[in-house]
Formats: sequence, C-alpha cells, structure tokens
Amino acid sequence: KSTSRDMLFEILMLRFDILNRYRKSILKMFDIFKYQPKNFILLLPSLVKSISMMAEVANIETKGIIGNIKANGILIVYFSTFLTWVKDENSTLDKTMNALDNYLERAENILKLLKN
Repeated sequence: KSTSRDMLFEILMLRFDILNRYRKSILKMFDIFKYQPKNFILLLPSLVKSISMMAEVANIETKGIIGNIKANGILIVYFSTFLTWVKDENSTLDKTMNALDNYLERAENILKLLKN
C-alpha cells in the first residue's frame, strides 16, 4: 500500500524528471533568479499553489495549522531538493532522489515531534 509520503516522493520526482527535460533553460532561469530575486518572488504564488495541488494528490491535508506547516514543509523540501538537482548532472538523478528521500524523512520526523 502506498503512503502519502511515497506518493509525494513519486510526484516530486516526476516533477524533477520533467525539469530535467528542460535543464538548460531551467538553469538559465535559476541564474537570473539568483541575481534578480524579485523575479522569483513573482513566481512564488504559482509555486505555492503547485505545492498545494501536489499535496492534495498525495492525500496530504494542507488546511489548518498542521496542514499549513505541512504545505510549507513540502515547499522547503522541494526547494532544498531543487538545489541538489541543480548540481545533479547524472541523467538518472540519483543524487536528487537521495536528497528528496532524506528531506522527506526529516520532514516526517519533525511532524512526528509536533504531534507529540
């Protein structure tokens, strides 16, 4: 049986696979964002909406205080993994996959602490 974490992992990895198809363009955009952060800020609402949609598909509740923490956690996991993806030049994305798995595990452990 697939857990919400497993589903989220698959969804996020699918997203990184798609990003990899447009790697050169994405990396050029990332360089622009590094030096012109206001352009990145304009994209944040779309990114947040996208994260919420991915959480919904993975059956992760994003309403309420804990839900909001989960959504923000997914955003942090995604962006942290993206920074690994930027450096992962292997087509199999092994480093990205490992980083995503580790970040999701850490996030899950933090949520367990919050629930206790």
